Amino acid sequence: TLMNGGPPLAAETLARAFDIFFSTKAGSTGMGLPLCQRIIEDHRGTVALDSAADRGTNCTVVLPPAAHA
Repeated sequence: TLMNGGPPLAAETLARAFDIFFSTKAGSTGMGLPLCQRIIEDHRGTVALDSAADRGTNCTVVLPPAAHA
């Protein structure tokens, strides 16, 4: 889990955070989080964002254990 103690994300931003080409930053392509999500899912994992006023934003990545050869 990665935590950012800054201001929380707005509900609208949180709902669209993994949408391709969505960004709240000028000059951004909106490709970062969707690309991360795809890589994580290609490895059979999950990624989720949670944001609240009292603790900022959390990003949780869960990956399965590596297969042993």
